[in-house]
Amino acid sequence: MSTQQGASAPQTQKTKKTVSPVRNAIALLLFILFALVAYKEWTARAGADQAKDKIEKRLAKEEGDLPSMQEVQDLVKNAPDGPGKVDGPETAVTYTWKGIFRKYVMKASYTTGKSPALLRVSWD
Repeated sequence: MSTQQGASAPQTQKTKKTVSPVRNAIALLLFILFALVAYKEWTARAGADQAKDKIEKRLAKEEGDLPSMQEVQDLVKNAPDGPGKVDGPETAVTYTWKGIFRKYVMKASYTTGKSPALLRVSWD
């Protein structure tokens, strides 16, 4: 009886299955895709947050004139989405930081004239 038990022992051992290289490649591609999406979303949010902080600090200064359109663009490190919409004595301009799933929008109102100055800012 002992010979039968010894003969059946190797058959009951489980063999280790290997993971397919295709499965590993797909997992790696999904990880890279996820990382790129997360990076794009993070940079859009970080850019908008930094712009908001810089604008708020600049507007908190009581000395000096209102910031010009060029100064605002330098502070937020972003160009306006378009030329702006003139509405009476004001020009409305939007700045957008685009992620994959979300947009961060700053709406700025400037005075009209040769050197537009920032009147107010709102965030969406």
